[in-house]
Amino acid sequence: MPLMVRAALLLFAAVAAVAVCARAAAEEGAVDPEVAACKQQCARQPQFGAAERRRCEERCDEYGRAKREAATGEEAERERDRCLHECRVGPPKPGCERRCREAYDRAARGRGGGAPRGVAAPTRRGCGGRWQAAAGQ
Repeated sequence: MPLMVRAALLLFAAVAAVAVCARAAAEEGAVDPEVAACKQQCARQPQFGAAERRRCEERCDEYGRAKREAATGEEAERERDRCLHECRVGPPKPGCERRCREAYDRAARGRGGGAPRGVAAPTRRGCGGRWQAAAGQ
């Protein structure tokens, strides 16, 4: 392959990797609009003292955490279903469905119904379409 083509491909891969990392960082730091609105409502309550306002904002944060955990659990179920679908199409893959279910069960046990941090669900990794449990943060 000519040197210029290799350089172009390498540059494209680097730009794509930076874009993916930037998007992930933006999503982690993103504030849920509902939580932000809740906190604004807390701040606008004239009858609240400092302690009541702080408790109100803590409840807003708790709501945001519960909402994220519920979304993570739903995501884990979708990943499990996707994994099972991949097992059932194409040539037979011995033990594939069992691995999908075990990865989902480990994720569900780790967070009381949702996926634990670092193991969202089985995901496709590398070439060949192999399914593995997602390694974590």
